[in-house]
Amino acid sequence: MWEIIIGIVILYFIYKYYVYKDEPTKSDIEKNRKIIDSFEKAHLYKEMDEKRERERERERKNKLIEKFGEESAQYIIDKKLFLGMNKEMLVEVLGNPSDKKETVTKDKVINKHYYNPRETRQNTTVYGLEVTLENDIVISWKDL
Repeated sequence: MWEIIIGIVILYFIYKYYVYKDEPTKSDIEKNRKIIDSFEKAHLYKEMDEKRERERERERKNKLIEKFGEESAQYIIDKKLFLGMNKEMLVEVLGNPSDKKETVTKDKVINKHYYNPRETRQNTTVYGLEVTLENDIVISWKDL
């Protein structure tokens, strides 16, 4: 994208030179050089940011693979839920829940995590997703 913009700027200056047949002054040349330099710097900074972002993603993927295994890590990177994922994986995929409900019985603990909150006209909060965990393992989810 930046290459196109730099090319357009250069073509503009060439067009201006040939259409008007004016001899560019030293200040014009300096001003044009500064404009081109600023575009080149912006392009360079963008490339550096993209490189840093790719490196961060690669580091995160390696940590997830080390922690959860390759198959589970790929689900987490793709932001996909799957049955049997643990609570820690769920937090990696969806973040911390907006609300939680816990039910404790003799032999199990059932947690319901709620995500994607929105407020209704009656000023009540409704959620877009409910994930059910039994003993910190995902057993179901549903869109609300």
